[in-house]
Amino acid sequence: MMEMNCVGERLQRRPRERLEEQITENIQRAVGRIIGKGGETIRSISRASNAKITVENISQTDDKAFMDRRVIIKGSVDQISLAKSMIEEKVEEDSEERRNIERSMASRSPRQHPNKQYLTSAAQEELKKEKSGHLERLVPTGRDGFMEVYVSAVEGPSQFWLQVYGPRAIELDHLEMQMTDYYKSEENRKLHAIKELEEGQIVAAPFLYDNKWYRAEVTKVTLDDYNIEDSKVSLYYVDYGDSSTRSKHEVCELRTDFLRLRFQAIECCLARVKPRHAGPLTGHAGPLTEHAGPHIGHAGVVPAKGLDSSPSIIKRTQTIPEVSPSFPLSPPAPLITQSSEKAAGYLLDKEGNRENKERS
Repeated sequence: MMEMNCVGERLQRRPRERLEEQITENIQRAVGRIIGKGGETIRSISRASNAKITVENISQTDDKAFMDRRVIIKGSVDQISLAKSMIEEKVEEDSEERRNIERSMASRSPRQHPNKQYLTSAAQEELKKEKSGHLERLVPTGRDGFMEVYVSAVEGPSQFWLQVYGPRAIELDHLEMQMTDYYKSEENRKLHAIKELEEGQIVAAPFLYDNKWYRAEVTKVTLDDYNIEDSKVSLYYVDYGDSSTRSKHEVCELRTDFLRLRFQAIECCLARVKPRHAGPLTGHAGPLTEHAGPHIGHAGVVPAKGLDSSPSIIKRTQTIPEVSPSFPLSPPAPLITQSSEKAAGYLLDKEGNRENKERS
């Protein structure tokens, strides 16, 4: 009897067997939400479930950029079950937010391919310092340095425009709806009529192919000698990267509260590629146009990594479509996409060096 009691005491003192479960499916995009700001979310899940939860570091994977990161849960069956259900809630929250963003983007009107642009002698001049504070920046969302972006306009591999994929896409749609509702009123347009326009001015203007109003920068004013209101205004749409020309009477002052959201178009160039022959990268946008589809502005989401997050602030002037653009000596923010190793007929080796290979 005493021997049985001793066995029972030893079993009671013996630590419980800890189980381990890995979650690898459908969590890659939600890793940031699972971890939370400063790791607060994952710590709260661990405290609530009494399970040990680890998100695998990128450095621990065989392929840094492409392999899914695993969430590893250790604990009893009940602890693992509770932790797993809480993680799945976070994944579903992330999925729902993405569905809302995708619905918002899908509802946008197709935008015309931007007219070709070149840099004038004034291109080296910086715009006013306060304007740079309104530019959106490429900020990595994961430890691997990649972020999800949306291609809004493409001139070529050396010049294209992105929007960061995220909640600000919905904010931008709401802003444009408010602007459209406001400026469709003739009374409001008269209230915000502009007497004199100057280059660099931020205004409200309709787009050529829909009836919506957008934020735009004046890049050129061509005066009409007979009727000042018929003067032509070249516009750069600061949230998309494309361009258009409107008459002066169609352009209005921008109400100050419509500046609450940063300008969403981020000008970039494709990093670590060059053309086979001398000259700028004016064509073969490769993975960019593959994701962009038939209408720029209905592009797919592209995983990308920025090499330089400092914005390029340049003045733009429209040209006729037959004129090829020349690109800045200091290019816009260099960018790597996860499929850009095939752009312009070059492949990158594991060290990031170019290998001259034909595209398959």
